Amino acid sequence: SVACAAPAGSAQQAVTSGADGTERPLTVSDGGLGGITVEATWVSAQHWKEIAGSLRDAAGDRNVLIHVKLDTHSVDLEKYDLAALAFLEGRRRKTVQAEAWLGLEESSHHREGLLIFPGNGNEEWQAEENEAQLTVKGVAGVAERLFGWAW
Repeated sequence: SVACAAPAGSAQQAVTSGADGTERPLTVSDGGLGGITVEATWVSAQHWKEIAGSLRDAAGDRNVLIHVKLDTHSVDLEKYDLAALAFLEGRRRKTVQAEAWLGLEESSHHREGLLIFPGNGNEEWQAEENEAQLTVKGVAGVAERLFGWAW
Protein backbone atom coordinates (compact mmCIF):
# COMPACT_ATOMS: atom_id res chain seq x y z
CA SER A 1 0.00 0.00 0.00
CA VAL A 2 1.33 3.38 -1.00
CA ALA A 3 0.91 6.20 1.49
CA CYS A 4 -0.27 9.49 0.09
CA ALA A 5 -0.96 12.90 1.50
CA ALA A 6 -4.36 14.52 1.33
CA PRO A 7 -4.62 17.07 -1.47
CA ALA A 8 -3.94 20.67 -0.59
CA GLY A 9 -6.83 23.08 -0.36
CA SER A 10 -9.04 24.96 2.01
CA ALA A 11 -11.65 23.21 4.10
CA GLN A 12 -14.09 26.10 4.10
CA GLN A 13 -17.71 25.04 4.46
CA ALA A 14 -19.91 26.81 1.92
CA VAL A 15 -23.49 27.40 3.03
CA THR A 16 -26.74 28.66 1.56
CA SER A 17 -29.90 29.92 3.20
CA GLY A 18 -33.01 27.81 2.91
CA ALA A 19 -36.51 29.15 2.40
CA ASP A 20 -36.94 29.19 6.19
CA GLY A 21 -33.78 31.29 6.63
CA THR A 22 -31.65 28.52 8.14
CA GLU A 23 -28.19 27.92 6.74
CA ARG A 24 -27.65 24.67 4.90
CA PRO A 25 -24.30 23.25 3.74
CA LEU A 26 -23.47 23.32 0.05
CA THR A 27 -20.75 20.70 0.65
CA VAL A 28 -21.77 17.22 1.76
CA SER A 29 -19.66 14.09 2.30
CA ASP A 30 -20.45 10.38 2.43
CA GLY A 31 -18.04 9.68 5.29
CA GLY A 32 -15.72 7.30 3.45
CA LEU A 33 -17.86 4.36 2.36
CA GLY A 34 -15.93 1.53 0.72
CA GLY A 35 -12.59 3.13 1.52
CA ILE A 36 -13.30 6.23 -0.58
CA THR A 37 -14.42 9.60 0.76
CA VAL A 38 -16.59 11.44 -1.74
CA GLU A 39 -17.38 15.10 -1.17
CA ALA A 40 -19.86 16.98 -3.36
CA THR A 41 -20.39 20.75 -3.48
CA TRP A 42 -23.40 22.36 -5.13
CA VAL A 43 -21.83 25.11 -7.24
CA SER A 44 -23.35 28.38 -6.01
CA ALA A 45 -22.65 31.71 -7.71
CA GLN A 46 -19.98 32.42 -5.07
CA HIS A 47 -18.33 29.00 -5.47
CA TRP A 48 -18.32 29.47 -9.25
CA LYS A 49 -16.47 32.80 -8.86
CA GLU A 50 -13.85 31.04 -6.72
CA ILE A 51 -13.17 28.22 -9.19
CA ALA A 52 -14.18 29.66 -12.59
CA GLY A 53 -10.77 30.98 -13.62
CA SER A 54 -9.59 27.55 -14.73
CA LEU A 55 -13.00 26.24 -15.75
CA ARG A 56 -14.19 28.26 -18.70
CA ASP A 57 -15.07 25.02 -20.53
CA ALA A 58 -17.73 24.15 -17.96
CA ALA A 59 -20.10 26.99 -18.97
CA GLY A 60 -21.77 27.38 -15.59
CA ASP A 61 -24.60 29.44 -17.06
CA ARG A 62 -25.57 26.66 -19.51
CA ASN A 63 -25.06 23.60 -17.30
CA VAL A 64 -25.74 22.39 -13.78
CA LEU A 65 -22.41 21.87 -12.02
CA ILE A 66 -21.40 19.84 -8.98
CA HIS A 67 -17.83 20.07 -7.68
CA VAL A 68 -16.70 16.59 -6.57
CA LYS A 69 -13.63 15.37 -4.68
CA LEU A 70 -12.72 11.72 -4.19
CA ASP A 71 -10.00 10.58 -1.77
CA THR A 72 -8.68 7.14 -0.95
CA HIS A 73 -5.51 5.34 0.05
CA SER A 74 -6.39 1.94 -1.37
CA VAL A 75 -8.60 2.09 -4.49
CA ASP A 76 -7.65 3.07 -8.06
CA LEU A 77 -10.00 5.99 -8.73
CA GLU A 78 -8.90 6.46 -12.35
CA LYS A 79 -10.86 3.38 -13.45
CA TYR A 80 -14.22 5.05 -12.77
CA ASP A 81 -16.08 6.94 -15.51
CA LEU A 82 -17.76 9.39 -13.16
CA ALA A 83 -20.02 10.96 -15.81
CA ALA A 84 -21.49 7.52 -16.57
CA LEU A 85 -22.08 6.81 -12.86
CA ALA A 86 -23.63 10.14 -11.77
CA PHE A 87 -27.30 11.15 -11.86
CA LEU A 88 -29.08 14.29 -10.65
CA GLU A 89 -32.71 14.42 -9.59
CA GLY A 90 -34.93 17.30 -8.51
CA ARG A 91 -38.26 17.78 -6.73
CA ARG A 92 -40.16 17.15 -9.93
CA ARG A 93 -38.29 13.84 -10.10
CA LYS A 94 -36.65 14.67 -13.36
CA THR A 95 -33.48 12.55 -13.40
CA VAL A 96 -30.60 13.43 -15.69
CA GLN A 97 -27.28 11.71 -16.22
CA ALA A 98 -24.07 13.71 -16.16
CA GLU A 99 -22.91 14.76 -19.62
CA ALA A 100 -19.25 15.08 -18.71
CA TRP A 101 -16.55 15.05 -16.05
CA LEU A 102 -14.13 17.96 -16.14
CA GLY A 103 -11.12 16.87 -14.13
CA LEU A 104 -9.11 19.37 -12.09
CA GLU A 105 -6.86 16.80 -10.39
CA GLU A 106 -6.57 13.26 -11.66
CA SER A 107 -4.58 10.53 -9.93
CA SER A 108 -5.25 7.00 -8.76
CA HIS A 109 -5.92 8.12 -5.16
CA HIS A 110 -7.21 11.69 -5.51
CA ARG A 111 -9.67 13.04 -8.08
CA GLU A 112 -11.30 16.43 -8.16
CA GLY A 113 -13.46 17.99 -10.83
CA LEU A 114 -16.88 19.03 -12.00
CA LEU A 115 -19.77 16.80 -12.91
CA ILE A 116 -21.58 18.62 -15.70
CA PHE A 117 -25.33 18.05 -16.12
CA PRO A 118 -27.65 19.42 -18.81
CA GLY A 119 -29.61 22.46 -17.68
CA ASN A 120 -29.65 26.24 -17.58
CA GLY A 121 -27.41 26.72 -14.57
CA ASN A 122 -27.51 25.88 -10.88
CA GLU A 123 -29.63 28.90 -9.90
CA GLU A 124 -32.35 28.02 -12.41
CA TRP A 125 -32.31 24.37 -11.22
CA GLN A 126 -32.75 25.61 -7.63
CA ALA A 127 -35.68 27.85 -8.61
CA GLU A 128 -37.46 25.15 -10.63
CA GLU A 129 -36.73 22.04 -8.57
CA ASN A 130 -36.27 23.36 -4.98
CA GLU A 131 -33.95 20.42 -4.26
CA ALA A 132 -31.25 18.32 -5.85
CA GLN A 133 -30.08 14.80 -5.17
CA LEU A 134 -26.83 13.54 -6.66
CA THR A 135 -26.52 9.77 -6.96
CA VAL A 136 -23.14 8.20 -7.73
CA LYS A 137 -23.46 4.50 -8.52
CA GLY A 138 -21.04 1.62 -8.20
CA VAL A 139 -17.85 3.21 -6.85
CA ALA A 140 -15.75 0.86 -4.68
CA GLY A 141 -18.52 -1.67 -4.18
CA VAL A 142 -21.03 0.90 -2.87
CA ALA A 143 -24.26 0.54 -4.87
CA GLU A 144 -25.32 4.18 -4.44
CA ARG A 145 -23.86 7.23 -2.73
CA LEU A 146 -26.47 9.94 -2.19
CA PHE A 147 -25.84 13.67 -1.72
CA GLY A 148 -28.70 16.13 -1.29
CA TRP A 149 -29.45 19.83 -1.19
CA ALA A 150 -32.73 21.70 -0.58
CA TRP A 151 -33.63 25.39 -0.83
